[in-house]
Amino acid sequence: MAKHREPPVINEATLGPRFGKARVMAQRLVAFSCLASVPVVAAAGLLLRNGTFLPTTLAAAVLAVVACATLRRPGPRARVVVALALTGQCILFNAAMMGHPMQPDSHMLYLVALTAIATLSSRPALLWSGGVIGLHHLGMTFVAPALVYLSQDLSFNLGRVAFHGVTVLLAVCNLMIIVHFRLLQTVFSERRAGQLERAMQEAQDSLHEARRQKEEAQEATRRAEEAHAAATRAQREAESALREAEANASAARAAEARNTETREQHAREVEEVIAHLQQKLSNLAQGDLTTRIDRPLPAAFADLSQSFNIGVARLEEAFAAVQAEVVSIRVQSREINDAAEDLGRRTEKQVTTLSEAAGTLQQLTTLIGEIASDTGAARTATEETRGEAVSGTEVMTRTVSAMDQIEGSSAEIRKIITVIDDIAFQTNLLALNAGVEAARAGNAGRGFAVVANEVRALAQRSSEAAKEIDALINSSAGHVGRGVTLVKSTGSALGSIREAVERTAVRMQAVADATADQSRGLNEVNAAIKELEAFTQRNAAIFEETLTANALLSETAEGLTARIGQFRIGADRASRAEEAWLKDGTDRRIEQRRRA
Repeated sequence: MAKHREPPVINEATLGPRFGKARVMAQRLVAFSCLASVPVVAAAGLLLRNGTFLPTTLAAAVLAVVACATLRRPGPRARVVVALALTGQCILFNAAMMGHPMQPDSHMLYLVALTAIATLSSRPALLWSGGVIGLHHLGMTFVAPALVYLSQDLSFNLGRVAFHGVTVLLAVCNLMIIVHFRLLQTVFSERRAGQLERAMQEAQDSLHEARRQKEEAQEATRRAEEAHAAATRAQREAESALREAEANASAARAAEARNTETREQHAREVEEVIAHLQQKLSNLAQGDLTTRIDRPLPAAFADLSQSFNIGVARLEEAFAAVQAEVVSIRVQSREINDAAEDLGRRTEKQVTTLSEAAGTLQQLTTLIGEIASDTGAARTATEETRGEAVSGTEVMTRTVSAMDQIEGSSAEIRKIITVIDDIAFQTNLLALNAGVEAARAGNAGRGFAVVANEVRALAQRSSEAAKEIDALINSSAGHVGRGVTLVKSTGSALGSIREAVERTAVRMQAVADATADQSRGLNEVNAAIKELEAFTQRNAAIFEETLTANALLSETAEGLTARIGQFRIGADRASRAEEAWLKDGTDRRIEQRRRA
């Protein structure tokens, strides 16, 4: 049956405190970007002189204040608010560029703003920003198209809105996927870190439990050895009593030799005592520890009866204690065996869990590498955009220089036209004088008068043409001056765009560095899991050794049970000893469970 995995839950608790700090830092950067956008919007409205300076500057300042105010209470709503503030700054800059040829190009800032908002790792912020951009483009197309586009053609602007909407939608979708994968990666990392800590704690608890059970087994073995030593001492006491009895018998025989009558009497008593004692010792030799001298002996042998009964009673108590300890050893051996098997199963389960964790972390490491590669590609694209902006600035600089040269050439042409006008005026005077002289000459100068009239007409037309050319050159000079002003404004706007692109490149570099740090952190966690897996396998080997030692202890207890089984003791003593041990063992287990 396939193992069911719980779907990941993405919230502040599962993402961890480190990810929360990264979000706060990203929110701070976006808020500072909103603050830095205020002078850019103000400069655009002031330089273009299109009547948008005051409203756009005030609105940009309000948005910057709102964005900075969210830093006091960071959270999901604050991230959405600061994202909308940055989007509003882009909308205000687009409005401040009204009437400028670069106004459609300022729409690139919306994509830059979306990439900056993606650093917040907030899907609602991306969705709200994308929705606001789309609603702004669509609404302004019908209400005030001049604030968005240069053209006033509704159908053409609707096509542009559709194209821009699809572009923004694709950008938001791509950024949503990247943010979602980053959130999943963080959740899995935090979850695996928690599992790793719990597995390490369970391994340490299992090791402590094994050590405690080993100490209990050693304590039981020590008690068994003490019981065996007590039995040996009791046996020596019994042998001493036997030797004492033999000595008393010798004394009785000596007394019998001294006193015949006394000897006969003592002989009968001694024979009875010896016979009775031999019977009891025979029972004792056969392993019957319940035997006692239960009838009164002569006064001379009263101490012998008491010593024999005390010695056998101590021997019986010692063997009863040994039997109880053997039972304790066997029961504890079974408990140790069950606990060791349970620990072995847990260890195998931990090894399986750690193997799965290692595989998952390896997949996460690969995914982070891919994200780092995508971030590097985005950073490369940003660098290319910055290079194009720099190239545009250089082209604008050369254009301004060319405009200045054209203005200088216009001044030179104006001088030449002035000279031509003077020449036409002098020619007109000469033609007038020639006409006067031809009139004085009469018919002889008639042809010369016609030529003089043509020359004067030609001079008049040259003068009029020179005036028209001068007027055109003056108009061209005015247009060139306005063109120089517009080109300089365009250069300033391109400089602002280049600075924005450079800031975006810096942020993309920060994102790439953070992704690389997370990749290295996951590699370290993966190495730690592998070390923990090796440690768990070593624990499994230790548990196997514990099972082997416990089996040897169980065999020893069985042998000791067989030997003790050769002796017979009182059922009441055995039951009392076993009940006492069972009560003690039950109390210990209850105490252990209470502690656990």
